[in-house]
Order: sequence, then structure tokens, then C-alpha cells
Amino acid sequence: MLILRANDVIILLIKAKAVIKVDDAHKEHRKRMMTRLKRDGASTFFDHELVEMLLYYAIPRGDTNPAAHRLLNEFNGINGVFKADASALKGIHGVGEKSSMLINIVGELLRRSVIKTEISESYRITNTSQAVTYCKTLFLDKKYECLYAICLDIKGKVIADGYICEGVIDQVPAYSRKVVETALRHTAYTVIIAHNHPGGECSPSREDDEVTEKFRIALEAIGITLNDHIIIGDDGYFSYASTGRMNRESLRYMIEAAQKNNLLQKSPEDFDDKTIE
Repeated sequence: MLILRANDVIILLIKAKAVIKVDDAHKEHRKRMMTRLKRDGASTFFDHELVEMLLYYAIPRGDTNPAAHRLLNEFNGINGVFKADASALKGIHGVGEKSSMLINIVGELLRRSVIKTEISESYRITNTSQAVTYCKTLFLDKKYECLYAICLDIKGKVIADGYICEGVIDQVPAYSRKVVETALRHTAYTVIIAHNHPGGECSPSREDDEVTEKFRIALEAIGITLNDHIIIGDDGYFSYASTGRMNRESLRYMIEAAQKNNLLQKSPEDFDDKTIE
């Protein structure tokens, strides 16, 4: 049985009172900050103060100022904070799961705002240069490989850019279905597939070739044309359409299919580029 002496009770009461005082001080500080925000507007605050107030919505009690300073120091300023991964954010003392998720949401909203600023909602894609410009905005600050299906109407106007997946594209049937579903949902006339090679060159791999052909076949089955597959890399971009690689891969696929059915003896390598011109 726990027996508390009078001195112990007094010490506990003093500590509790101190905690209450600190909590009250933080509440008053928050009130002052929010009053300033309402009166003067967000533009009058320093970066660390804005981050501090943002954290109020994930951390309902306590002092968020130290965590705000740590975030800005660790990620070299406001841009780094909103580009950081959730796992990296949670590594900062005072930043938990809710805070990291909130920061990630705001970061994604900022990224989309930049895209909308650079690309108007009536943007049309009628050539490779316009397609590349649009694709580059999709991969701003993306640290991992991502795949998008850009849906166009009959005049080349962008209807939507559907996010398909992140990471290595190793589940072609599932992703083919998602590409088809995205195209149908937005009543696309044509589609451009786009993905990135972060930290690498933009040259397509054999897997990229196979994925492109599978997507083309899946879309063709529902009467939608795959206009291009564009890869954005650190060294530039690669366009399947402008290089003629999409046509070559279609020919290769048909030849391999014919070989499997013993309808053709030649290998795909026996055909040069002139065969498909």
C-alpha cells in the first residue's frame, strides 16, 4: 500500500501547479499569436512563427515554437520543410504523426498550386514540347518514380492527369486497368503516359518498353489512342512518339506474338527501322 507523506503531497501539488502555470502561459501565447494573425495577416510573421502556428492544428497543447525552429534548421528553410518526407519529419523532436501528415498535406497543396499557376486549366497539348512542359510540372519535387495518365479531349485539351502509382512499375495488369479506368472516367479521347526517373537518366528500359506496349493495347481495346509515353529524367526527357520507339515496340510485340504461335521464323532483331516506315 502506497503511503504519501505530507511533504510528498506538497511537492506533487507544487509540480502540478507549475505544469498548469506553464500550460496557461502557452495558451495565452497562442491567443496572442492568433489575435495578431487576425489583425495583421499572415504576411507579417516570420517563417518560424507561421510553422509554429501551423503546428497548433496538430498539437492542441504545449509550445510548438521549438519544433518549428528544429524543422527549419533541419530542412534548410521553409521549402525544405514542405518537401520533406513524413518519415523524415517524424524524426524531428516534437513532431509526431499528425504534425508530419499536416505538413505533407500543405506541401502537396503548394505543389499543386505551382502546377496550376504554370499550367492553365485550358492547357492544350498538340506537340512533344507542350507535353514535356506539362509533364515536368507533375514531377516537381518528386523523389520517387511515379506514373501518371494524362487525359486529353479531341482537341488536345488536358482534361485531367490521373495518378496511377508510385515506385517500380512491376504490376502491369493492375496498372493497365487503372489507366483504362482513369481514361474512361474522364472520357478521354487520347492519353499520354508519363513517368519519371528521379536521380537518373531518362533513357527507357526494356521494362518501360513492355509497359508502354501493354498500356497501348489496353487503351486501344476501348477505342482510346495512346499518344505518347514521356519519361522525365535529370538529364532531360524521352518521348516514345517523337523518337518512333512506340511504333517499333508495337512491331516487336506483333513479331513476338507471331513467333509464339509459330507463324513467323524471324526474330524482332531481324527487322530494321525501315520495316515500319
